[in-house]
Amino acid sequence: MRETNSHARRLYEKFGFVEEGCLQKRILLPDNPFIADITMAWFALNLRKLPYHPIHQF
Repeated sequence: MRETNSHARRLYEKFGFVEEGCLQKRILLPDNPFIADITMAWFALNLRKLPYHPIHQF
C-alpha cells in the first residue's frame, strides 16, 4: 500500500491488519518523488479485534 493512501490504511487496520514493514522510495509517481510502500499483514491472533467475528468460537 502506498504511504500516501490513508483511507486504505484505516480500512486494513479496521480488519486487524498491522504494519509489517516499510520499503522506502519504492514507488515513483509521475508528479512526485519516490514514496514508500507499506506492507501490511494479518494474523489469526488478531481475529478477536474484528468488528464482527467470521469464525465461530468453540
